[in-house]
Amino acid sequence: MRYRAKKSLPPQKSRPNRDKRNYSLFKELAFVLIVSLLTCLLAKKGSFLGLVPWALSTLPHELGHAIPSWWMGIVALPTFTITLQLSAKKQLWVFAVQLFLCYQVFKVGRYFSSKLITALPFLWVLAAVICSLFLTDSVQEQFIIWSGNAGQQAFGTAMIALGFAFGPNLAWVRKQFYALYVWGGIILSSAAWNWRQSKADPSLVPFGGYGETSGDSEMSNGDIDRLINDFNWTMDEVISSYNSFSIWCVVFLLALFFLALGFRPQTEPTS
Repeated sequence: MRYRAKKSLPPQKSRPNRDKRNYSLFKELAFVLIVSLLTCLLAKKGSFLGLVPWALSTLPHELGHAIPSWWMGIVALPTFTITLQLSAKKQLWVFAVQLFLCYQVFKVGRYFSSKLITALPFLWVLAAVICSLFLTDSVQEQFIIWSGNAGQQAFGTAMIALGFAFGPNLAWVRKQFYALYVWGGIILSSAAWNWRQSKADPSLVPFGGYGETSGDSEMSNGDIDRLINDFNWTMDEVISSYNSFSIWCVVFLLALFFLALGFRPQTEPTS
């Protein structure tokens, strides 16, 4: 009596703790969303709770002014109320300092085996090259002004993205970022919420003179007023630009989230 040998199945790659890791990511994202949405719903302009998003957003707002300044070779020092520009444009030593710091970040990314952190220095250098060599002086000035409010959204996006930047073997590192998760979630969602509401009510425009174009306002030196008065932007153009940037931030986070989950097509073993 003959027995036909059974064909052995190809070995399947094991993914240890994948379900646990996915559940942890879902839990972290849900936590950020709940805290952020509650803050946006409860915070109203002029109220005590409304000061929470404002207080958390002031430094990211000034960083939004400072970082593009560095890309253009300017020494910029952000504070909680203003960004100080301490040098002229295109200082070579400023670019040299940035290259040195980018190399240090690259080494950190290699140490943690994080593709996102490893890619950041290259993105930074690319941004510096574009801003310093291919933008006119007028566009550079507008970009620095515009980036204040955009910096708030970018900073919030970056804080949330940090949680997805580490591999599954470094889950303990992600747990240390809950405070940054909440910080990033609140300032990103509050900015997106305010700019969305500003389409119907321009008085809700944050950080600026709320579109006062007469030049007589006490807030006439606000970012929004400078874009309108000095560079002939319209209020609709300002609001639309920040709303579009909010959408791109959310799309980026969603893409990064699904990449962090490690979704891959499942193949059935063949007999």
